[in-house]
Amino acid sequence: MRAAGPGGADLVLCAQDIPGEMRYGPAELDGDSATVVVEQVWNPGTELETVRELSVTLEKSGGKWLIIGITCPAG
Repeated sequence: MRAAGPGGADLVLCAQDIPGEMRYGPAELDGDSATVVVEQVWNPGTELETVRELSVTLEKSGGKWLIIGITCPAG
């Protein structure tokens, strides 16, 4: 999936490029809902390392966890 416009963006990654590394925080559970903070890391382990956080919201349905929302970082 790509957003419209010049260059587009991946709507799941909230970015045009694939990060070099992804880090996942612990899930915050609330019944059948959960939120996980995902860190996108570009140039990991270098002096140019850049980290962006996005939030992924999940819901348990039929015994499986499904992504129901992704909150992209502003700007």
